[in-house]
Amino acid sequence: MGYVRLGDVAIERNVGNRLYITCIVKGVDVRPMKSGGESMLFIMKDKDIEYEARVFSVTQDTKDLMKNGCVYDITVDVRPYDKGKDGISCIVENGGIVLSTVKPESFVDWIDDFNVYYDKLSKMMAFVSDSKCGQIACTIINKYWDKFSKWPAATGMHHTSFGGLLMHTACVAEGCYNSGMHYNDIYGSTFINLKLLVSSALLHDVMKTAELDVDMAEGKVEYSTRAGLESHIMAIMIEVRMVAKELGFGDATEVLELEHCLAAHHGQLEYGSPIAPSTPEACILNIIDTEDAEMWRYHKAFKNMAEHESKTEWIHGNIKVYYRATIGDNGMDKI
Repeated sequence: MGYVRLGDVAIERNVGNRLYITCIVKGVDVRPMKSGGESMLFIMKDKDIEYEARVFSVTQDTKDLMKNGCVYDITVDVRPYDKGKDGISCIVENGGIVLSTVKPESFVDWIDDFNVYYDKLSKMMAFVSDSKCGQIACTIINKYWDKFSKWPAATGMHHTSFGGLLMHTACVAEGCYNSGMHYNDIYGSTFINLKLLVSSALLHDVMKTAELDVDMAEGKVEYSTRAGLESHIMAIMIEVRMVAKELGFGDATEVLELEHCLAAHHGQLEYGSPIAPSTPEACILNIIDTEDAEMWRYHKAFKNMAEHESKTEWIHGNIKVYYRATIGDNGMDKI
């Protein structure tokens, strides 16, 4: 039998078929079954392509074999399953997993056009650099630059490619700038404090560098031990207060306003924010952050979809539907 890379197969188009796939594995998790015994869940990954797979009545040999960040040749039976991610279920038998000789590095996914997002980020940092909030933002980004410039933004929900944290930050900062300019045009130039807003956008996810543990050689991304004790929201608020004091303006009102934007950027208490947005800057940051994460997921879903097609994904107990509308003529100039 010939194994093919996961990225070269459209799994959802092969319902009812048996496939022979080479991929890297992450998120290995063994769980008890209601009927007795255990099942194993894991993510099959090839660059930015991911599918969840399951082994029922998993044996000890299989548990010993499966390690995060390793590459395997896997025999997969694809079945329809409404509650499964992508509306399918990938079933693997205990004997259907063999350690591959392919190197893990070839499966690692980097964002496209890194320099484009680097330039966007640099422009936003230059824009805020003469403000107190901007000095704090630039200091903290430079402090964590080595990880910040390479790491993904999350383990699974959005911008999971390497470089994704920089990409997401650059897009959110630029989106906040554009939104702030728009509303200043409508309500007056002092309505939105643009430098406060953009500074908060630059900082909102920086402490993912502490919340995540990343093995770049194997493409492995997991939550760190520190993540069990504090979130990236808590960590950035502590960092801002410390750096503001070092820069000599720890008591400035702007610092408290910056902290509020960061504390509220998840929007709701149940999403991890200790407070809901109370300023238009905090509100815009929450909206643009959510929007950018959503658009990344749509972009990822659309890669193997034609217009008028849809696919489903099981997220946090709910079915998420991605539908690709009629592809329009977007060749016009800006209005």
